[in-house]
Amino acid sequence: MPHQDFFIDGERIPSVTEIIGVVNKSWKEGWQRRVGFQEADRIMNEAGDLGRTAHDLVDQYLSGVTVDGDSKAHQLFKSWLKWYESSGYSVVCKEEFMFSTKKRFSGTLDAILK
Repeated sequence: MPHQDFFIDGERIPSVTEIIGVVNKSWKEGWQRRVGFQEADRIMNEAGDLGRTAHDLVDQYLSGVTVDGDSKAHQLFKSWLKWYESSGYSVVCKEEFMFSTKKRFSGTLDAILK
């Protein structure tokens, strides 16, 4: 789901993703120095692409689309599916936008299960 700005009484409320982005990540800088910045960028981009693709496969499945394949992302999806099928959970809703007026943040939940 694309990012959307959210406002309360004219004040822009940050998303959870934005808040997490400002958390101290000194561990990341040390890792980048150890492996090299170019290699770290390659690893992070590859991992991000893999995670987004696996997330999309789960979303497709929960939308009733048949998911098949043998890529790394499909292997991650199959691991998730094994867990999901044995969990006994069912989907209440997907991609649900939520916000907290008390804590002043917003975000989109991937899914709510019961």
